[in-house]
Amino acid sequence: NELRGVDPKGLQVGTFHAYCNELLQRRGRDFQVLDDPQLWIFLRRNIRELKLNYYVRAASIGEFLKDLLEFMRRCQDELVGPEQYRAYVERIDRGELPVPRVAKSKKAKELSEQEVCGRCHELAFVFETVERMLKENNFGTFGHMILRAHQLFSEDPSLLETERAHAKFILVDEFQ
Repeated sequence: NELRGVDPKGLQVGTFHAYCNELLQRRGRDFQVLDDPQLWIFLRRNIRELKLNYYVRAASIGEFLKDLLEFMRRCQDELVGPEQYRAYVERIDRGELPVPRVAKSKKAKELSEQEVCGRCHELAFVFETVERMLKENNFGTFGHMILRAHQLFSEDPSLLETERAHAKFILVDEFQ
């Protein structure tokens, strides 16, 4: 009932990713999107830059990269960048947060608190390095579309107000 009499030509239909990507393009912040296989290959070719110590011993490089991509995807889904993850690790160091589990259940019991903290620091460095490498090459992922659009809105409240004025209603599909 709310849309009766509305000109359908003014309606925008798309996914969150498509909207965010279009917003980034309008603002000159677009990038080449890498899917998981492309990102895995990019990271594998640049594995030395990650300076792995704990994780190179813990698993095969292929398994580590697969787990790293999943970690980064979860962070992006929660709008967590490398700075926030680094701050989280520093809070663990200060004893403000409990030491997390960083390995499968069986192996987690074998790790000392010092090694767990070392792994958290290594992961923070890897996360920062991957983000830097992607930015330097003007690459990103589907998750970056939403994360970087959110950053744009955070940096520019007037952009947020302009976009809000254009979107009176938003229909969210159950899969979104």
